[in-house]
Amino acid sequence: MNNTRSISFKNLPFLHFFANIVDPDEKHDNDIVCKAIIEKFDFNTENTNFHTINGLLSKHVTVEKVRTIIFELPFIGFIKVYKEYKKLTYKDHVGECDVYSIIEVNSKEIEVIKGYNEEKILQFKDYIETLYSSESNKNLSWSDVFELCWSMFPKGNKIEAMKEFSNACECFTRKDDTELEAYEKYSIYAKWIKSKWDAYLWEKHETDQKHEYCLGLKEFITRNLNSWLEKEENQIVRINVYTDEHEFAVISFINMQEPSVKYAIRNIWD
Repeated sequence: MNNTRSISFKNLPFLHFFANIVDPDEKHDNDIVCKAIIEKFDFNTENTNFHTINGLLSKHVTVEKVRTIIFELPFIGFIKVYKEYKKLTYKDHVGECDVYSIIEVNSKEIEVIKGYNEEKILQFKDYIETLYSSESNKNLSWSDVFELCWSMFPKGNKIEAMKEFSNACECFTRKDDTELEAYEKYSIYAKWIKSKWDAYLWEKHETDQKHEYCLGLKEFITRNLNSWLEKEENQIVRINVYTDEHEFAVISFINMQEPSVKYAIRNIWD
C-alpha cells in the first residue's frame, strides 16, 4: 500500500481510520471514499472537506489512550520502553493513531519518538541486554527491587537499609494475607517504594549536584513510611538515577530510524 492516503489525511485520524475500513486496498481516490463515508453515516452535508468529515466521524469512534510496556531492563534501577497510542474502535474495527515510542529511566520519561517500529525496538532491546549483561522482563522479588534501589545511591548501612525496606513492604500487606499473597504484595509494594525513591533521587540529581544532603535509602523510608501508610502524598519526593550508561541507551534509542505510523484494521467494512 502506498502512503498517499497517509499524506492526504495527515492529522485527520478518524477520517483515515474509516477510509481504511471503506477502502483498505486504496483502490479509489479520496473524494470517492469520502462520499461513501458520508452516505454510510447519512451525514446531512454535501461538504466533502476532509476536516469537516473528520469532525463528524469523531462522534462515532471510541478513543482510548493505551500505554503498553514493551520491555523493562533492570540496570541501576529500571530502563523501560513503552508503546503509547490512541486506540480507535468502531464496532469490530480497531485502529491506532498518535503512536509513540517512549524510553523511561527510573520512572522518568527521557525521550519520546513519534511512531513505533517493532523490529527496531526488539533489536534495541537485544542490543542493550547484551551491552549491560542484563535480562529484561524477568520476575523480580522484593529483594531484587531493593538491590536496584540500593545501586542507585548506596549510602549508609546496606543491611539496615534492607531491613527497613522489608519492613515497609510488610507494613502494606494485610495480616490475613496468605504467605503467597504477602510475597506477591511485597514485590508490588517494593516497586511502589522504588517509584517514590526515584522521584526523590531525580529531585536531588537535578538540584543538589554534590548530593551532600541526600538521604540514604533507610533514612528516606523511615522519614516517609508513616505518611505513605496514611496515604499522605505531600512529601517531596553523586546519584545513579541517570548514569552515562542510561544516557547511552537513550542515545541508541533516539538513533533508531523514525518509523511511519500505520493503522491496524482487523476487519473489512461492515
